[in-house]
Order: sequence, then C-alpha cells, then structure tokens
Amino acid sequence: MTHYIAFLKKEIVESIRTYKLFIMLVVFLMFGIMNPLVAKLNPIYY
Repeated sequence: MTHYIAFLKKEIVESIRTYKLFIMLVVFLMFGIMNPLVAKLNPIYY
C-alpha cells in the first residue's frame, strides 16, 4: 500500500508542476458552464 501512496503523490506533484491539473479543471469548468447556456439558447425541435 505504501508503494501506491508514493506513486500517487508523485503523479499529483507532477500534474501540478506541469499545469495538467489546472488545465483539466479549467476545461471541465468551461464545459460545465457552457452546457446549460447552450441548452437554453438552442431551440428544441420535436
């Protein structure tokens, strides 16, 4: 179990240093904000 924790810590530190974590957060936040707006602005065809 200690190997798993060490590997996870290494990966998290690497993600923060290369800004991957920040970029993923921004992309998911952008999609989260865009979805309701697009659904509201697009007409619904039945």
